[in-house]
Amino acid sequence: LEINIELESDLKGADQDQITFLFKDYFEEKLVSLLEEEHTENVTLTFLICLGILFLSAYYFINIKEIPIISEILLIIGWVAIWEFTYRLLFTKNIKYFTIKKYRKILKSSINYI
Repeated sequence: LEINIELESDLKGADQDQITFLFKDYFEEKLVSLLEEEHTENVTLTFLICLGILFLSAYYFINIKEIPIISEILLIIGWVAIWEFTYRLLFTKNIKYFTIKKYRKILKSSINYI
């Protein structure tokens, strides 16, 4: 990937290096921020799947015949947590993955001044 920047006036090497540094620093900060968000998302996903398994296990192993609504609530919460885990894993993480990949390509790119 090459990035071409067209300038009206000539810049010296030091000025070009400063612009290159600022450009890459900006995308590096965005990448670090996105990686931190991804780490937080991974912790949330782990919590959701554990919560779903816990509630479904409670539904199947704890037999509450006196109050049937409690067992139904356990079942619903368990499946909603597993659905949220699946949705985030399939859709949200893919978008972040491609954005991270794009930022890494930008950081590895060469910048040419015309």
